[in-house]
Amino acid sequence: MVVSTLAAVLLAMAAVGVAGVATYNRSRFGRWAFWALPYRVDYCGRRYYPSNREISGTPAGLTAQVAGRPVWHTVERTLTGRRIEAPVQDPEHNIYAVCTMILYIRTGDRTYRPYVLSGGP
Repeated sequence: MVVSTLAAVLLAMAAVGVAGVATYNRSRFGRWAFWALPYRVDYCGRRYYPSNREISGTPAGLTAQVAGRPVWHTVERTLTGRRIEAPVQDPEHNIYAVCTMILYIRTGDRTYRPYVLSGGP
């Protein structure tokens, strides 16, 4: 009886923990499934939504269209530890962007899901 009660209590605590994580993820990234890619990312007071496709390349190659060679920084992490990265500075050309127009989440080896800015400034 004690073992079954203890098992029930532990199961209930685990369920509450998973529900809490899922609820937080839903409010932060717009998705209950905390193991999946976010539905949206809020960064720098702006909202970013995922593009419909993944792209391949390296950080330098993906941001080559931006002036100079932007340095990628991890600006946030998902609950599962996925890095949300952005090209936020280019010290060579004295460019230091506070916010960015696009965020990237790595989905595989040299593949990324871009998250684009929704709306205007």
